[in-house]
Amino acid sequence: MRLKSPVSSNRPLPKPIGGMQFLGASRSCTATYTTVCEEEYRHIPKLPAANTFRKRSANRYFLFLVLWLHGCGIFTFSGVSVSPDMKDFSIQFYTEVSDGPPDMQNKLMDELATRIMRSTSSLAQAEKDGDIQYEGVIKSFSYRTTFSTKDEDDNPKEVQRLTITIEVSYSNPADEEASFKKKLFSASADMLSTENQLDKEPELIKEIFRQLVDDVYNKSIDNW
Repeated sequence: MRLKSPVSSNRPLPKPIGGMQFLGASRSCTATYTTVCEEEYRHIPKLPAANTFRKRSANRYFLFLVLWLHGCGIFTFSGVSVSPDMKDFSIQFYTEVSDGPPDMQNKLMDELATRIMRSTSSLAQAEKDGDIQYEGVIKSFSYRTTFSTKDEDDNPKEVQRLTITIEVSYSNPADEEASFKKKLFSASADMLSTENQLDKEPELIKEIFRQLVDDVYNKSIDNW
């Protein structure tokens, strides 16, 4: 806005804005850049936000598209695409190893089932012969001594590394390209050699199963 020419006046001067100083008895103001007196500032019209209508229209269109895709089963809010023809899934795991807890395969199946149902609300779990099927075997459960530098002082520490390997087959008739047979997945977790193995082992298995479940899930339903 262009400033008015200074005009003498006996009226009290308006308060300056932002530390601006008035010159003498005139009504002019000075500042490094454009300066507006408080009295004139009140008369500056407020312009509407640019492209407000177009932004709102685009947001409504995007929301409608997401809801439509979700209703068709093409898109889920978790980011996982599952055919609406697939109603349930089944998981069958067993073990070939004698080491480790005897109920490992049950815990692994529970972990995988929980992961699937948490991310794909459209699928129910079946005891067997589900539309989507997982079959797996725990192939190995072993410790080995190694060294790790995962410490604040970066000094090598002797650790016991537990590694579990599983073999998984995945069948999805609605997505044959994502299906696979006898694929190996392996994960590890460490404990210090000074720690008690019996006390620490449940925590290691839980951490390893979390990694294995994420890998199997991402390779199958998420198809990474």
